[in-house]
Order: sequence, then C-alpha cells, then structure tokens
Amino acid sequence: MRTGVFAGLKVVLRRSCVLVTTDRAVAHIVAHGDAYASQELPVQEDADEGIEVLGSGLIDSPGRMRLAVAYADVANEKFYLQVSPFPQPLSTNAGEDCATKPPEAVRADGKQRQDSIRFELVSAPTDFLSIHAEATNGDIFHGVILFRTDSMVGFGFVDERGHTSPSKQCIRLSNTQFATFFPEFADFTHPVISSFLTYGPENEGLITFGCADVYIRVFQGSVKNKLFGGPYITSDFQMDGPVTSVTLFTERILSGAKSSWNLLATCAIGYALVFSDLFKSPPTAPELLPESDMFDSVFAGLAVDVDLDGKAELLLGTDQGSLVVYKNVGTRDGRSSWRLQPKKRSDFEAFGSVYCLRKRDVNNDGIDELLLATSTGVFVLEMDQNILYTKMERILGLANPKAP
Repeated sequence: MRTGVFAGLKVVLRRSCVLVTTDRAVAHIVAHGDAYASQELPVQEDADEGIEVLGSGLIDSPGRMRLAVAYADVANEKFYLQVSPFPQPLSTNAGEDCATKPPEAVRADGKQRQDSIRFELVSAPTDFLSIHAEATNGDIFHGVILFRTDSMVGFGFVDERGHTSPSKQCIRLSNTQFATFFPEFADFTHPVISSFLTYGPENEGLITFGCADVYIRVFQGSVKNKLFGGPYITSDFQMDGPVTSVTLFTERILSGAKSSWNLLATCAIGYALVFSDLFKSPPTAPELLPESDMFDSVFAGLAVDVDLDGKAELLLGTDQGSLVVYKNVGTRDGRSSWRLQPKKRSDFEAFGSVYCLRKRDVNNDGIDELLLATSTGVFVLEMDQNILYTKMERILGLANPKAP
C-alpha cells in the first residue's frame, strides 16, 4: 500500500473487515497464513495526484456490499463520495485466508461500472459511521452516515416496507428520509469528529458522538435483527478540548447481573476520562486515567480484555508513539479505579503518533487481534499464546474436573 498521511481505521462489525485509509489510498487488511497484508482498493476510476482521500466506510448489505470513499478533487476544489462494489468474497470461515478478488469498480475499458456511483459533497466529511436502521414506518436503511461540521447526511440502500426485492440503487437520503430513520440525529449540529457504535446483550444498541467543540452525546436505542431504531435515550458529557475518540464498554459481571455501560473518551489536548454508568441519575463524576495528562495529545482509546480475565482493560494511543494500558483494580466500596500498568505490559513503541486502535478477528481464528494505526504504518498484534493456552487449560479443567 502506498504511504501517506494516516486518516483512519474502520472496522465493520458484521464482518471480519478492516479498512485502512490514508490521504492517498484505501486498503483492506487481509490475513495470508501467518502474515498480514494490505490490499489496495479502488478509489476513483481516473484517480491521479490531484485526488486526496478524506475517509472511507463500508455499506454492509447482503448482496450489495459497497465501498464508500470520500475524496477531494484538488484541481477543481470539489468533494465527492464514490460508492463502488466491494471486492468479493470476504472470507468468514475459520482457517481460511481472507483473500479477495480483484477490484471490480472499473471496467476493462477503464470506464466506471454502472453499479458504481459518485455523489458531489458540499463539504469535507469529518467522520464515517456504517449503520443499519429501521424507521417507524418499517423501511430499512443499510448505509453510511457522513458527518460534517454542522450536520450529517446518509448514503446507502433503502428497502421499503412491503417490497419483496431489495433496492439496487444507492441513494443520498433526503432531509426528510434522514429524519425518518434518525430523528434524534437530524437536529444535532455539533461538529462530530469521532463516533462509536455497539450492540448490547438485551436488544439494545448504543451510538456515541465525540465532537470538536468538547461535546459528547450517547444514544441508547433498541435493536431488532441488528437494525437500530428509536426512540433513543440520550446522555451528554463534556471534555476540555476536541474529543478524538469515544469507546463504549461494560464490566463483565460473572454472576450474570446486568452490567452498566461506561465510556472511555480521549482528548486532543492530552488526557483521557472514564465516565461510569452512563445513564445513572445523578451522573457519576468522571475518572481521569492516571498520567494520561502527561501527553500533548491522546488520539485513540480502546477497551479490550488483554489478559483474558473476563474484564476489559483500557488502552490509549498517544502522540509519543506509546501504547498505554490501564487495569481496573476497583475499590472496597465497589467503585472503579483504573491503575496504570507497567510498561512491560505494553511492549510497543512506534516512531510517530498512534492515531487509531481497533480490535478485530482478522485471521478468523476466533481471537481478536489488536490493530494500531500510526504515522509510520499499521501494526497487527496477536494474543500472547502463553496467556491463551493457560486460559484454555483453566477452562478445560473447570469443564472436566478430576474425579475424587
């Protein structure tokens, strides 16, 4: 993949797919045996040095997989969104290489395929969010939301209620259509620069927006067949600077009790906060992660179970190229207390900033890999096999106790 200024990592929740975006190209990370590689994807049929990539997302709809790429035509001072067929197939079987067929967005004669489409944008997008939603009238939307400085717009497929065959036409949602699918989003005017979407265990879904004007909003709605729907319960928070990343997570409770939602938020001016029990009233005071304010900027945050103890650790990516790890040691009265872990627990240093952190099972072995996007490249970190084997032995021992 060509090098360039890093723009983002996008993980598609319903598939083992990770998109890497720089200012020059979009690539799909694939596993080939024990190694990983990036396969460059088509951006625009006549792309040249005058094209600057701004962001990318995936429209993940059965039979209608599309790659959405926003770019700037520098010479003409215009912005576009190119929507093209995604290279197929994406492997979903464990043990198989995640190979893809050659890109098909451009025909052999160099012209754009009829099932590729280009939309002109009024401004550059600040973030992408892939989403599936159902409106109150029963219509279904599979697409992406593009955030702008003071508004947002949706692109994708709309399957109308009562129609037996899915739509084949990718469209830009009108303001009325957007308000039908996302009424709580339509009047949101804060400049979103980071977003996060996750599914809960009890038919619930949560979406979080982090904004350049210090504002954070969490939306909690219902989910049916992986389709988001309102009405949404909201909760608002603030930081002291631009919110570079937002991550929702829960503390896994082994007793089976319902776990509350927590939020990890990072800030461009150099610190990270944890907001616990997001929908509690009155709200709990946020917790500053120890020494996170020692960095000039904290760009990325992630919640992931690093040591397989059933509870999430928190990871930060900073402007100094370090990966910082925190573990919740708790307090006697049951409150969370995050402790900075020794540097040996995160033996990773990059030459440059760590801009993005994601987890995804890229090689389909059943265990999530950790992906770090830095100013010098993308790194894939695998689970320590010793930790994995020890955990599996413990599980097998509990499942098959020795006879007395």
